[in-house]
Amino acid sequence: MYLFPAIGAIMGAGTGLLAWALFEGVTEPLLVGVLTSAAILVITGLHHTDGLADMADGLMVRGNPRRKIDAMKDRHTGIAGTSAVLLCMVGLVVAVSMLGGGPAVLVGLILAETAAKFSMTVMAIIGKPAVTGTVSGGTGAVFVKAMAEDRRKAVAACAIAVILFLVLGGPVHGLAILAVAICAPLVLSYVASKNFGGVTGDVFGATNDITRIAALVTFVSI
Repeated sequence: MYLFPAIGAIMGAGTGLLAWALFEGVTEPLLVGVLTSAAILVITGLHHTDGLADMADGLMVRGNPRRKIDAMKDRHTGIAGTSAVLLCMVGLVVAVSMLGGGPAVLVGLILAETAAKFSMTVMAIIGKPAVTGTVSGGTGAVFVKAMAEDRRKAVAACAIAVILFLVLGGPVHGLAILAVAICAPLVLSYVASKNFGGVTGDVFGATNDITRIAALVTFVSI
């Protein structure tokens, strides 16, 4: 898991090159946003987006953490999950379309995907796993355990991320998106702790998608 930032950079490079080529051949930015967003979803297999939907459904349930986690496990997606995914998809399409062509779209997508993956690593470092009713404690527990067993992995992940952010984004964009990649899991870990008693695999997935959007918006704004 400490290699997540590097893996994110590779994924971002792939989608960034695709978006760059599309901007050169397609005149409509929103169409480029749609096609690039579709490529991102295909690469991730919608796994993280499913987590976003489940977490949103869990947050909408009133009651104790057990009831909220049960809602997250429900195979059916509620209105909260549907709305969260819709907003995420629209936000992703719009953010990508605003990157424009040339190197900016490549750098922006690399930084955003690196941030998305690094945010999950940060969550594994700071979070505690929720009790999900399974023997292992769920996917979230696996991630947390992986980082807790050897803190050198946490240091390595942070070093990889900082180098990528500064080299690709410079002191302004790089540090701003690094801040996003740290703040997003901090906030979401707190929300998960209050509602679910800790982090789960769905929370990790939601963190990935939310951080990606936040990073892209930050990049475009700067």
